[in-house]
Amino acid sequence: MGVDFLVDEQLRVYLLEFNSHPSWSRQTSVLNQLKPSLWLEAACLTSETLLRFQRRLPVRDAELVTRHNFRLIYSSEEPLLARKNVAKMYV
Repeated sequence: MGVDFLVDEQLRVYLLEFNSHPSWSRQTSVLNQLKPSLWLEAACLTSETLLRFQRRLPVRDAELVTRHNFRLIYSSEEPLLARKNVAKMYV
């Protein structure tokens, strides 16, 4: 199942849709470019974060070498991070 949400600059969350069978197909040239890099960066960040955590190394945004387009919008260690980073997307 897939769920799509939208977060506005006031951190209000809107449910856009539920999908019983989310599609990762690439119907447009934009999706053709976006989806492979999205999956690659997600896999790299997941692996790097796990290795850093296991080795007791910092897992802060600045230390992640595999981060390119990913933006952390929530951290339990820094609650105001979400408001700052979501607001940046609307400027």
